[in-house]
Amino acid sequence: GDPQWVWSRWNTPNLRHLKTKSYFPINFPGLSSVTSLDLTMHIYDDKIQRTVKGISQMVNLRDLTVEFLEAEKSPFFIPKTEFPQIRQLKIKTTLHARSEDKKLVNGHAIFYSLFFPNLVHLQLGLEGAKHNNMNKAARARDIDEETFYFNTEMHRIFSQTNQFPKVESFCLKIVSALEHDHEARTELAIPLGMLPSLKDLTIQSNTRFDMPAVDEFDLEELEDEIWERETLGM
Repeated sequence: GDPQWVWSRWNTPNLRHLKTKSYFPINFPGLSSVTSLDLTMHIYDDKIQRTVKGISQMVNLRDLTVEFLEAEKSPFFIPKTEFPQIRQLKIKTTLHARSEDKKLVNGHAIFYSLFFPNLVHLQLGLEGAKHNNMNKAARARDIDEETFYFNTEMHRIFSQTNQFPKVESFCLKIVSALEHDHEARTELAIPLGMLPSLKDLTIQSNTRFDMPAVDEFDLEELEDEIWERETLGM
């Protein structure tokens, strides 16, 4: 854990904004006064459970910005956690692979047990980065070379129907590595049905944008797996 004596020397009663990368100071006494948190973390961090719990206990936190590194990896299991204090959430992930598969890989989803009952503003940034073996892998799967698929990543974030019940504004920004290819396009299924209070929708994309219908069967399958994992305490 964090050295207690180090953080005990810090007295920051007026601290309102905290930005941290690959580390969350769980024992920092100033966390209780922070209203805005900007966090960059690895998706497979073995301390992610502790970090999530620590954030949920920041009673004055209103704005949370999270950037996930190496988003393709599977996260550690996170118990069901609610963040009723948070009103604005910004999420950013970067992907290095293209896949047309809309199902989750091994059923893992970083947000499957995270709930934001009072969230009003949601902003999601998806970036598709170049990969040295991307074209070869795409040909092996017989995938359209000109399309960057973000369906799996959307399912990682929108995992259960009651995660964001009060979100009124949703901003989606998509940046594809294929932006200089005039034939390139982006495909992404947006589960707007999981935002029942939505009033304001903004979509930005640097390529042509295709939005297929969301496969509800995949969602039900994921919810069943989540229930089984929680029941078994996995």
